[in-house]
Amino acid sequence: MKKIGFLILILVLGTCLVGCKTTDGYEDGRTFMAFGTLVEVTLCFDEDNATNRSAAENAFAEMKTVIDKLEVCLSADDVNGDAARFNAADAGEKVRIDPLTAECFKTAQTVFNATDGAYNPAVYNLVDLWGFSARRWEGTTDVVYPYDRDDGSVPQQKYIDAFILLADFENIVFSEDGGEFYLKKPETTVTVDGQVYTVKIDFGGICKGFATDKLKAIAEKYGVDKGNIVSGMSSVTYLGNDADNAVDLVNPVDGSVLLTKNNVGKSISVSGDYQRFFTYEGRNYCHIIDASTGYPTETGARTVFAECDSAAVCDGVTTALMTFDATKIALFADGEAAKTLGVRSVISVFEKGAKLGVYTNSPEVKIKSSNAVKYSFTVDGGEVSFTGQSGYGWLWGVAAAIAIIAVVVALAVKNGKKKDDISSKSADFKTLKFFKPFDVVLYVAVVVVVAGVFVGVGVAFKSEEWSRTEVWCEGVMACYFDNETRRLVVLSNDWAERLAVDEKDGVTTLTVHFDDEKTEFNKILFEEGKVTMLDSSCRGRDCVKAANTVTRANQIVICMPHALKVAGVGNSGNKEVR
Repeated sequence: MKKIGFLILILVLGTCLVGCKTTDGYEDGRTFMAFGTLVEVTLCFDEDNATNRSAAENAFAEMKTVIDKLEVCLSADDVNGDAARFNAADAGEKVRIDPLTAECFKTAQTVFNATDGAYNPAVYNLVDLWGFSARRWEGTTDVVYPYDRDDGSVPQQKYIDAFILLADFENIVFSEDGGEFYLKKPETTVTVDGQVYTVKIDFGGICKGFATDKLKAIAEKYGVDKGNIVSGMSSVTYLGNDADNAVDLVNPVDGSVLLTKNNVGKSISVSGDYQRFFTYEGRNYCHIIDASTGYPTETGARTVFAECDSAAVCDGVTTALMTFDATKIALFADGEAAKTLGVRSVISVFEKGAKLGVYTNSPEVKIKSSNAVKYSFTVDGGEVSFTGQSGYGWLWGVAAAIAIIAVVVALAVKNGKKKDDISSKSADFKTLKFFKPFDVVLYVAVVVVVAGVFVGVGVAFKSEEWSRTEVWCEGVMACYFDNETRRLVVLSNDWAERLAVDEKDGVTTLTVHFDDEKTEFNKILFEEGKVTMLDSSCRGRDCVKAANTVTRANQIVICMPHALKVAGVGNSGNKEVR
């Protein structure tokens, strides 16, 4: 079985994805493996007929061809890829590239310029130095460099200082000659301990989004009416014009739902410091490198969400904004660069004391966590103003309703006493008239209002009941665990022999083997109320160490090296994606 690299942690986006809304429609889906992640495509047609079924099949076939080609072209490790050949070239050498690579480079160049170099594909040397490249993180090649470390420590400062000079993206020369495209490598070199290093590029920060844009174009070419493309659980692109799209953004602290963004547009992307990181001497170092400092970003941003016209732009923008503070993000979101790029809204999350600060220019963001405060920002003449508001403002409404009841009852009591016994100090309680017709109507009205408040709150915060947990292996649903019967149901004959089930004392443990020698595996624990990634043989074991628990519907854990997905599913179920 094919192994793929990189481990995307979990539920960066809890998506509320829509399919065909008509009973006469046709829906189909496929899962592709590319760029070390899963790309899930759902295509919907308003009518179910032979023409649309054929269109879906042809679209998926063309999508696979494009995905496979892009995976080679944009890879920094595949020796046949354009990025890898550019990296291996000598300083000043001219390298011919595929038209798809040329288009991706031009998009990267646009985002680089619009973010003043914060998104920088030429940061590859630093990414590799810190151990976050596929070569180091996934062990995709046997190449060894003098700066490689196996003790989990930080790099030597001399390499950081030197490799900052190699983040020289602006001096890469793009050219076209006779229908052929070329990239000329800058003359810039650095020498450390006698070894010469040159500029290297990596499209990892934009390639998923770029591929998604290409897949969307294919879907539109075949007349798809609706659908979505989900790449690595960190980006989503919607097909068609459906105003009901909404997404949940995960709390980077505990994995719960932090907020909901309604009326989502064409494409969204999320970057965070909790996806790839290592800890050294009590300090976390994440995978997003600031080219200006040579260090992993230190702005305090935990996660950044952007809504854009282009998925590629979204990927690059969120990566760049992770290196900005809240004020700089607000200035960018309000500026001409964002408008030119088609950035519609931005959400950034920072730790603010004991709570998380959610900063956004979108009114359609609803806070769902008591541990977060929403800050709307406005920009006037280059000055940024933040206005804070709790996501739990409805509590004040409940408190106000209760206060109204107390006041009404008190006034009624006082009024009754005043009318029935103004002078007597020993008035009989039974003679006090609390239930005159007008008072009764008033009491009923207040009760109805309060009940309405609580019912409204219950409806607003109602979540779909978690009915089962599905286990997908390489795009196939191998089995699922039924929460009611507490039994594991095997669906795929191809995977049946690779599943080892142990049931004991009401706890079920599933081990999924990915090779005949049973050295590559994931172990999943099914308990009452939660499903946990217990163990894994993959490098880094991020699916075990990070946010690794399913506790509700629409929550997902992914182990990307093994192409395994564990997904909580609600009563509405889930369709099989082939």
